[in-house]
Amino acid sequence: MGYLKTKNNKKNMTNVVKNESIKDILRSKIEEKKINRCSKKTKESILENNLKKIGIDKNKLKEDLEAVKKQGGLEINIKN
Repeated sequence: MGYLKTKNNKKNMTNVVKNESIKDILRSKIEEKKINRCSKKTKESILENNLKKIGIDKNKLKEDLEAVKKQGGLEINIKN
């Protein structure tokens, strides 16, 4: 009997973990839909806030992207 209880508990725990991950995925999709319905100003403020959290300056990033465009693109060489 004890074996069955622990086996069921493990199944219940995996179901709880699956449910939580599914909830997280659904929440993120709902947030994406909300952002898509927002105005341009709201979208830019969300982008700016998220970039600040990461530690990236939005204006500096724009300047760097423009500089890369002027150079004709970006080339990356990776050697193993």
